[in-house]
Amino acid sequence: MGKYKDFRDYHIEKMRDPEEAGIYLFVALEEYEQDGDTEAFLLALGDVAEAQGGLTKLARCTRLNR
Repeated sequence: MGKYKDFRDYHIEKMRDPEEAGIYLFVALEEYEQDGDTEAFLLALGDVAEAQGGLTKLARCTRLNR
């Protein structure tokens, strides 16, 4: 039997690809505009930030507080 990856690990790995991350955030934003679910949008944003180096790196790059 083959090895299985944890979904979260797989998801974060996919979000390391900037193109995949962009598509994911685009869809998350579209869904937010339809349903107003802020929590779901922030979760998506957090996933991409984590995959791209974490919130500390994002804060440094954007010059915003974490």
